[in-house]
Amino acid sequence: MIMATHERQRISMLTESMQQGDGERLHQLRARMAEEQLDQGAYEALAAAITQMQTPFNMLNAALEMLQRRVAQQHRDEQLLTILMAVREQGLTTLESLRQSLPQRQLATPVSVNLNKLIHEVLLTLTERLLATGIVIDWQPQKVLPALIGWESRLRCLLMQLLDNAIVAITVQGDDMRSIHIESMQQDDWLKLVIHDSGPGIPAGERLMVFEPFHSRWPQTPRHHSGMGLSMVQETINLHGANLIIDPDADGCRIEMHFPLFNGNAV
Repeated sequence: MIMATHERQRISMLTESMQQGDGERLHQLRARMAEEQLDQGAYEALAAAITQMQTPFNMLNAALEMLQRRVAQQHRDEQLLTILMAVREQGLTTLESLRQSLPQRQLATPVSVNLNKLIHEVLLTLTERLLATGIVIDWQPQKVLPALIGWESRLRCLLMQLLDNAIVAITVQGDDMRSIHIESMQQDDWLKLVIHDSGPGIPAGERLMVFEPFHSRWPQTPRHHSGMGLSMVQETINLHGANLIIDPDADGCRIEMHFPLFNGNAV
């Protein structure tokens, strides 16, 4: 009886230790993912802002050309021309300073990535949120997938952004049926990843706009959305030479991605 009691205590202590270890690993994973998303999001937002700022400068240049012609012909508005030219020069100086401050990103060497493992990790970090919102995950993975040669942190952020969007879409919809269907499989020389949520879907007129920087469909949700999520997803898709399709005929939002395989070894 004493031996049995000691054995139960030992098993209990081992179980508690394993649970604490799992909790610590999950905490570290969440922290790493948050840092990766923050770094990528900050860079993409600054780069996109710099690009978008060029449009008003082009408009200002066109207006200045018209004003210069009027000044030359009518000898009026010289003071306004001087002010606007000073504004343009100051703006161009500021824009160039922003370009110079943009850090030079040096991508790490691509590595062998286990896509199923990444999906599992991301779902683990979202478990509490999924339970709180009553969303059911239906994940149908191919048990053995070939390795995807790519950038693990970028792919992890892609999964997080797409699942975050799906969760928000479903909670905004407010239906009783709340689910996210995930598929991961090999199709010939490609890895296929599908994320299909039961939310309201994306209207046809917005299916290109949603990938533009700072475009957000959720301005009034409790969680802050900068509108950079799908822009970063598209950047990662391009980086991996993949393609992304929003299924126009699906109920809800069904996003299908195909990643080219460069390594046939199973992981």
